[in-house]
Amino acid sequence: MVALAKSIAYGWRQEDSAKNSQKIAELGREMHGRMAIMVDKMAKVGDSIEKSVKSYNELVGSVESRVLPQARKFKELGAGDAGIEVASPAQIESAPRALAPPEQLELMPPPQTQKRAR
Repeated sequence: MVALAKSIAYGWRQEDSAKNSQKIAELGREMHGRMAIMVDKMAKVGDSIEKSVKSYNELVGSVESRVLPQARKFKELGAGDAGIEVASPAQIESAPRALAPPEQLELMPPPQTQKRAR
């Protein structure tokens, strides 16, 4: 009788394991799709940041070469406030970090350390 109960319990565990495997596969497909969408959006944001930095730096160049020289002439001619210096804006030298190609990403999580028994 005990052997029969163990056999039935084993069969149920196998059935549960098969159901879980199917659910895990479905979750994996869904996660993969979500990751692809997320990475695409990250790339678009990175492109936008890069374009913004380029536009900002072009503006800084224009201000430095066209506007500030004229503003400084006011001071030279005695029309500007002697206590105020017109400073040049700083350029942005940083760029967004590029995503690593998928083949370089580690897909397996690091092994978990076992907890010590107390």
